[in-house]
Amino acid sequence: EGEKIINAFMNYEVLGSMHAADTGIFDFFKALPQYAERNDITFSLPSEIFAQTRPVDSISVPYPMSWVDEEKDCSSWLGNVLQQEAFRKLNEISERVRLCENRRIKQDWIYLQSSDHLYYMSTKHYNLFSPYDNPYDAFNNYMNVLSDFILRVEAQFPSSIENEE
Repeated sequence: EGEKIINAFMNYEVLGSMHAADTGIFDFFKALPQYAERNDITFSLPSEIFAQTRPVDSISVPYPMSWVDEEKDCSSWLGNVLQQEAFRKLNEISERVRLCENRRIKQDWIYLQSSDHLYYMSTKHYNLFSPYDNPYDAFNNYMNVLSDFILRVEAQFPSSIENEE
């Protein structure tokens, strides 16, 4: 009853990219398990917490939000036509992927949903961490990969799944 759960969510870019080793970030994470053990703090997977606890309340989130830019919205991922087209095309195939039993397709689906892909297409600001020269190259590469993926998914199903049971 009195146990408290604290969620620490962090972008992995914090480790070594946004905070260099000389800031002590690696020392902090190295010391964290010993500190936790000395203070009777345990670590759990989200699935373990969900299985053992019940929510105490709900949080209203009436619109999407993020940690990026002044707006703290989704415009860094869905703010231009490149991003919107890629997102639309990705979502178009979602029902077929959901019905698919091929594990490799499911894994690739997870990879294709990484928000980094859409972030690299942003024309809002220069993306220091992008492997692409510009947002248009990011879009072209992603759409080529997505097109190949869609062909693999479509090969698993008849031309129309709407009438299938």
